[in-house]
Amino acid sequence: MATPGGGLLEGGLLGPDPGALSPAQLEQLRNFKIQTRIANEKYLRTHKEVDLLISGFFRWRTRTRQQALHLCPLLSLWFCESIC
Repeated sequence: MATPGGGLLEGGLLGPDPGALSPAQLEQLRNFKIQTRIANEKYLRTHKEVDLLISGFFRWRTRTRQQALHLCPLLSLWFCESIC
């Protein structure tokens, strides 16, 4: 069933349906997103190893001049080179 004004997107996914959530649900979702962002920020600030992993990856990407558009294949290649 297509959404009003949204229709089908590439891959057969349904487009956005602005009327799917009530105003109360939208407010709940907004608050959830804000709390999730705050929790993510707190986690990243208290776990410096994440910063080291990210900076190490970008240093490797710059040094090896990897230019893939998709991040997942690059990350798997980096981890394989780092471990093996």
